[in-house]
Amino acid sequence: MADQARLNAFQVFDFCRRCIVSRTPASVIRLGDGEGAVLGYPLLTHRADIDVYLRIWLRTTAVAEADVLALAMALREAVRHADVIGLPRRKQVEAHHRWAVVEQALAQFDLVAPTALFTDAALHRLLQHALLFRPLIADLPFLGMVSSRDVGSALQELFGVRAARWYGVRGERDQPGSIGTTHYPDGLKMLHETLTVPYRGAVFLVGAGAFG
Repeated sequence: MADQARLNAFQVFDFCRRCIVSRTPASVIRLGDGEGAVLGYPLLTHRADIDVYLRIWLRTTAVAEADVLALAMALREAVRHADVIGLPRRKQVEAHHRWAVVEQALAQFDLVAPTALFTDAALHRLLQHALLFRPLIADLPFLGMVSSRDVGSALQELFGVRAARWYGVRGERDQPGSIGTTHYPDGLKMLHETLTVPYRGAVFLVGAGAFG
């Protein structure tokens, strides 16, 4: 996959816009070093790799082995169904094994669907720098958000979104946000029980690490 052609931000924007207009469900997933540690566990990464990110995500490493394995399996299943997969850059892959393991895990576990497209893992930044978020979500009838900060009202006002719903999750160690409920397992369980999709193809922006 190192030589696989990657869509630029404008091409991903076009793909997402077509899906939004046609209300076609689609999934865009970005895979970084934290996702790589989880994605490759336990064949390609070790528990020590996982613990690095558990400290950041949950402020603790006291997570049962069965739960770590379940998270790895869930993440792999999500990637299998992804339409667009954001991959680390070559410079990142060469810098650390937890970046490199992303592509290794995709091959090891056969996670890439025949129709899957690739892009840069920094897609969110590229879309922002190219000022493409406005034409992507402006005037939407609904926008869902899963994140540690409630920006629903701000996005409604800024982009003319008619209805927005925020699903709050506890933030990372250095940016905890206002949600006190532990991200895992209580926060994730609550999210599963309360998240609703108002119509087929509704747009959700998710910022929740590997748990997203």
